Amino acid sequence: VFPGIDHFFGATEREVTEAYPYPLMPVHHFNKVKHDESYRKHLCSPRQGCIAPMRWNHLGVLCWARSALPFLAAVLRSLLRDETYEVNAVRSQRVPLRVRRTADLETLMNVALWKAGAYKQWCKMHVSEADVERWLELPGNSSDCGNRSVCNPATNDTIFYPWGVPKVVVSSATSKVPRARAFLSAVEERYRRGDLPNPILFQKTYRNETEAKKDWPQIN
Repeated sequence: VFPGIDHFFGATEREVTEAYPYPLMPVHHFNKVKHDESYRKHLCSPRQGCIAPMRWNHLGVLCWARSALPFLAAVLRSLLRDETYEVNAVRSQRVPLRVRRTADLETLMNVALWKAGAYKQWCKMHVSEADVERWLELPGNSSDCGNRSVCNPATNDTIFYPWGVPKVVVSSATSKVPRARAFLSAVEERYRRGDLPNPILFQKTYRNETEAKKDWPQIN
């Protein structure tokens, strides 16, 4: 994790409440399209379309507050018991779904959140190793990206993010310990010098959400 991750603690407490008792995950880099996975017939039908109030989430980060514990406990129970998600709509062409038929935990979390009507998700705040490496090449204290691809938004889609998805460099993952140490050392050094690049990447760099919303007021 990098400087700025602590801002998501307060944001999680603000967004996950008794009125919205669901965890938050970052949006997936790709607009993951439902194909023929086992959950498709449960969520989609030719006449009624698909239940998908938000884009696919990436389980790289899971943020929750106390209000989300009942939901998380219910998901865990359904997995341990291999429960069946029933179809509530009358005369629906959708079919019930055995929980363990989902491919993995990320799929199960997305299905459960969609069925609950959850609609909140973080921007792309869990970025790739390549993005971290290219981000560290950016100048500090400047919004200029110099046409570098790292500032390009994550893949757009026609429904939820027609303008693309902003990236926030506050966390990443790597399977190689030496590489992770090198990243952390580089970030620490530039943070100590006071020239760490701005964390928000969306065509150019921004220091914070307020700055980004001046150029992109449609971002919630």
